[in-house]
Amino acid sequence: MNAAMLTEEFGVAVGPEVLPLKKVVGREEIEKMVRKIMVDEEGCGTRARAKEVKNSAKRALSEEGGSSYVALSRFAEQLRLFIGWISAG
Repeated sequence: MNAAMLTEEFGVAVGPEVLPLKKVVGREEIEKMVRKIMVDEEGCGTRARAKEVKNSAKRALSEEGGSSYVALSRFAEQLRLFIGWISAG
């Protein structure tokens, strides 16, 4: 994921006023972003959304019914079948 997606679409991050590609981000700007996340009221919502994304990803990866777990299990089973087919041939 890129910074724009995390900031604009998911709302789980903040970005500098000026794009880092155009200018070096100074310590004042970094301090401003940290305060926005840690102190400002806006940061409370950002932290809550980040926690939701974290928990969602954790469920997808770790639970037997999670989407990533299921997809990876199916892929592993297909590999086992393919390797067995190659070995038999």
